[in-house]
Amino acid sequence: MADPASTIGIVAAAIQFFDFSTKLYRTFQEIRRSAESATERNERLETDIRRHLTSTRPEDTDPHTTSCTSTANELLKLLEHVRGSEEQISSFRAFTRAILKRKEIEKLDNSFKECQAALNRTAIQNLPPSIDRLGVQQSVGFTTVNNKLDSIDHGIQLQTDVRKHDNLLERLRFPELNKRLEEIKSPATDTLNWLFESSTSYPNPDSGRVAKWPDFRQWLREDASTYWISGKAGSGKSTLMAYILEDRRTRKDLATWSDGYELVVLQFFFWRAGSERQRSIPGLLRSLLYQLCNRLCNIQPTAADFMDRISDTLRDSNGVLTFTEKKLRSAIVKAIQSCDRFRFCIFIDGLDEFLPEQGSYDDLVDCIEELQGPNNVKICVSSRPELDFVKRFQNIKKLRLQDLNESDIEKFVKLSFENSSLEEVDVTIRDIVRRAEGVFLWASLVTRSLVDGIKHGDSKEEMQTRLNELPDDIDLLYERMLSGIDKRYMSSLSFYVQIMKVITEAEWAVDIFPLSIIATSRLSKNINSYEEFAEECELTTTRIISRSAGLLEFSEDTMLDKAQWESVVPKFVSNQPRFTYNFERLNRLKCDETLPYPTMLKYEDKFMTWVHRSAYEYLTSRQLVEFTNHEDILRQLGEASLAYAVAAPSVMKEVSLSAFCYLRRATLMTRRLVNTLFFAGSIYKQYPTTASGLLDRLYSVFKQCDLEELHGVRFYSWVDTSNEFTGEIAFWSECAISHCWSYMSSRMDRILHDTACGSLMAKLLAYSIECFVQPKGMLQYADPVGFLRFADSLAEHFYRRTIQRFEVDDITQNTKFRYISLKEDANRPDALFSLNGIFGHAAWKGPVTDEHTMVMSRLVYVLGFVFRNGTGPHIGFLHVPAPLTSLMDATDLHVAPNIALKQICIQISGRDWIMADFGKREARLGTGHRMGVLGLAVQVNRAIRILCVPSLKCQGVWEPDSEPGSHPISFQPSAASSHQLLSLIGYEGDILGFFLIPGTRQQREKVCNRLLEEIVSAEQGLDEDQQQIAIACVRAGLLDSTEGFGLDL
Repeated sequence: MADPASTIGIVAAAIQFFDFSTKLYRTFQEIRRSAESATERNERLETDIRRHLTSTRPEDTDPHTTSCTSTANELLKLLEHVRGSEEQISSFRAFTRAILKRKEIEKLDNSFKECQAALNRTAIQNLPPSIDRLGVQQSVGFTTVNNKLDSIDHGIQLQTDVRKHDNLLERLRFPELNKRLEEIKSPATDTLNWLFESSTSYPNPDSGRVAKWPDFRQWLREDASTYWISGKAGSGKSTLMAYILEDRRTRKDLATWSDGYELVVLQFFFWRAGSERQRSIPGLLRSLLYQLCNRLCNIQPTAADFMDRISDTLRDSNGVLTFTEKKLRSAIVKAIQSCDRFRFCIFIDGLDEFLPEQGSYDDLVDCIEELQGPNNVKICVSSRPELDFVKRFQNIKKLRLQDLNESDIEKFVKLSFENSSLEEVDVTIRDIVRRAEGVFLWASLVTRSLVDGIKHGDSKEEMQTRLNELPDDIDLLYERMLSGIDKRYMSSLSFYVQIMKVITEAEWAVDIFPLSIIATSRLSKNINSYEEFAEECELTTTRIISRSAGLLEFSEDTMLDKAQWESVVPKFVSNQPRFTYNFERLNRLKCDETLPYPTMLKYEDKFMTWVHRSAYEYLTSRQLVEFTNHEDILRQLGEASLAYAVAAPSVMKEVSLSAFCYLRRATLMTRRLVNTLFFAGSIYKQYPTTASGLLDRLYSVFKQCDLEELHGVRFYSWVDTSNEFTGEIAFWSECAISHCWSYMSSRMDRILHDTACGSLMAKLLAYSIECFVQPKGMLQYADPVGFLRFADSLAEHFYRRTIQRFEVDDITQNTKFRYISLKEDANRPDALFSLNGIFGHAAWKGPVTDEHTMVMSRLVYVLGFVFRNGTGPHIGFLHVPAPLTSLMDATDLHVAPNIALKQICIQISGRDWIMADFGKREARLGTGHRMGVLGLAVQVNRAIRILCVPSLKCQGVWEPDSEPGSHPISFQPSAASSHQLLSLIGYEGDILGFFLIPGTRQQREKVCNRLLEEIVSAEQGLDEDQQQIAIACVRAGLLDSTEGFGLDL
């Protein structure tokens, strides 16, 4: 054995590296949330990495140290790439790189987690038994090591907090968080600069009056108050607010106001034509709270207390995160008040777009004033001059945009006429500016009409006549524009408006229906090539704009350009791109890298949008279009989505799944199928027939797809993709993640027909229970009744299958038990590695089949989940289906805690594990860990078994097939002995481990004597040889095993 000094040196080296990796993890979390390119934080991190790599000794050959060094090298390369060390890159490109590397970041996250656990074990296991922690503390020479050991406790808590806080951020975030801001067009060239100029007056040549306004830059620099930007509908308020946010002068002036305090800028853009969260107070508060927490985590990743307080404020009486207005309001007010070292500037656009059904304008202003309470907050708001706002904001600083944007309108109109063939149009331009009366939208629509007339050959006189005929009122202008639409096209306009209505009213419809799908839904002829479909998309674009008189237009993004298409392989195309829903087979094939870029893909990134909110209000408030059956519109869109998916080209790409808020590496085919599946699941409750038909067709597509083209389908840890991956598995996995519970319940026979799917369902059974406590993904859109019905029906199925096998196989009480090792093994997809090996093994009565073993192992997962979360079903929000408890009883399931005892294993019944109350029996000890006594948490009534295994050498995990003749001798102690035995076992709640409680030698001797008496009693039914083996094993287990965590952390 190594001498103590050498051992301490090894431990100190391991802990030093642990400190480094913990710091690295924390800093990298900052980088993951940041959109900056080369920050001081990045440079600091690179310096730390290089310093560590330089100081690492060649003789440090410990595998954990080697692994962490390898991770450090990988991190260094990644940081250099994000920063652009070998090239000059823009901040936008750096942001894009950070997004594209998100998956690698998550992988490194897990790597650090494993490194932490391994180093923790190494540090303690390398301390000889003769050198306990107290001894180390007593030695002055070991003080540093003791401090480092304490830092491990801190590091464990740090990483736990970071992951917990990331979960809170993910729950707060919603898909359309920044959608409105992103859709606002950039201002016309050389406009809006007047806001930042020193002059605060603007002469109006027509009226002769001078418009004055409080200096906005002075407000940015000095006041902690509210500033109101008022303006008519269409005057450009949202454009101005976006301009303010993006202009560097804003932050420069705010920095003067913050005067050395940390500045946090928050924003929210109301949008009545958007989802409910875009037009409600809860949506406002949730967005601001997400931004605040995210920003604070960037600045102070260790702000655990702050994030915990926010999380606690948002939880209901059952401990579930709840985003009601009351909870959110309380959380953000407390958050701002507690951040006295920060200065907050909040920009809120479009107060008048707040949905009246959600409350009055007074309610909204009350909410804003509550945010304004502390003296470290200033707020800039914009709205139309509605009467309620005029009254409430009469005593604050304000400007009226329509009085100040005349020169901007003139610049815009002149620029629009620059390329026209007409000369001497100055009079017309002045006329447009005068009649616009500050309404930028009116000037834009009128100018567009005049420019279109010029393109069709209008003379200057004809243009002036056209201008004179256009009304000054914006609504009358809309009426005039729509009156020119041929009546034969009104049905098309109705269809487009209804699609926008679906997108507006359904939160799940964000970015699901691009132009390519709308074009597919309107096809009236056969398509034979991608080029022909691209022409059809272009024609659809023209039709939508013309048949809506320009009130509908398109926002555009670039998901996949020509260079990206040419750089990746493989590519997938359709042999027969018919773009029809009534297909028999997919007819898709893999192509080489020489396939030219299909231009039709660009239409997959174009989305319909309103030219302005007033256009949305005008068309929806007047019965100008005839709405058809809502279900029929949804059916057409669903069928078009699937028809497009199976015909369109596909390639591997970092894609965004519209139903969720993150990027992942997947094929375009996966993106399309997942979005269609999510759409179908979202309408299932309202239209089950339509949704079921679409989902059945999707099932057929998944079955026929080349598995390579399904790359990116989400499995979590359910599936061993190297052995179990099939199209059917992919489909049901996505159904579960999209929470199509009711549909899955209706197709249970189909799911369980395939053995691999039965295995998947066993895992999903455990997932459904966990998901009920910790909702994932888009559970807020799920059908909770269907969700519970699915879990119950699945549990009932497995219970009935087990009972039937008992009857067929004539399994009796005397049947030998089957065992499964639960040793941590990350290479096994069904291993319970997420539980950190808290159980050693499980035993039950029943046949050894793949499905049955999988079911039982997932039952053990449920038990581990209960232990890990410190709660039992009596709490009220943990739903454990009754058939599961019945299944545990029927199979006599017993599970052993993973504790280092020589030659014995202690098994506790599944029912008693379920009913355990760990949360209320824990105490915070001096180490900072949560400790408890197993005997206080688990109440037993002759429910434990002791397995005597002579070959067991303190592994805590026993594999019966590993050694010949190792089948255990089992006996069941009395209730009193069981209780006393469990009272000798402690558990550590943070690292989920069991141990013999130190200082219990005398109690263990008493328990041992009682057990020896019971072993030789006739009640146990053991023969003389078995009794002797059991006696020897019990003595070794209770009297010779190491106290504390000892050999097995």
